[in-house]
Amino acid sequence: MVAGDGHRHLRHGICSCGCQGQPGTECVKYGETPPLLKQNHDPATPVVRCSEHMCPIRVHWHLKESYKQYWRVKITITNFNIMKNYSEWNLVVLHPNLQSLTQVFSFNYAPLNRYGYINDSGMFWGLPFYNDILLQEGKNGNLQTEILLRKDPGYFHFQRRLGFPEKDSIQW
Repeated sequence: MVAGDGHRHLRHGICSCGCQGQPGTECVKYGETPPLLKQNHDPATPVVRCSEHMCPIRVHWHLKESYKQYWRVKITITNFNIMKNYSEWNLVVLHPNLQSLTQVFSFNYAPLNRYGYINDSGMFWGLPFYNDILLQEGKNGNLQTEILLRKDPGYFHFQRRLGFPEKDSIQW
């Protein structure tokens, strides 16, 4: 499992999965091809595209539109692993407004652990034969969906940073 949302970590200057140049971190710069020896590498240490976060997967949560009654959010999952596809992936998100989720456009979704009126956790996963495989790094190495969240003006607004998930993680 890898922590997502590389952008949150970049704003704070933290290397989520390692920093370039640290012992045990290896990456391939854009435009370079990994050496053939690395193609039979240990899967526990992925060969990733060089980035500030150095994670094999990045989850990006983008507040795309603010309608009168809804927020439109775009979720993009990007594979930075040069050698590996991820099949049957799932993404778990902790967000206080998931209780107001009204539509998911191209992923499956199920809420997790409802406790009374609290429903702030959910799991997304791919549609079979459509987007259930996250291809290796490159132009096809990402998956996207959009979701609609109903606005509750007394609760969900930007000043409390509630536009972004509190936590997300992806598993394959």
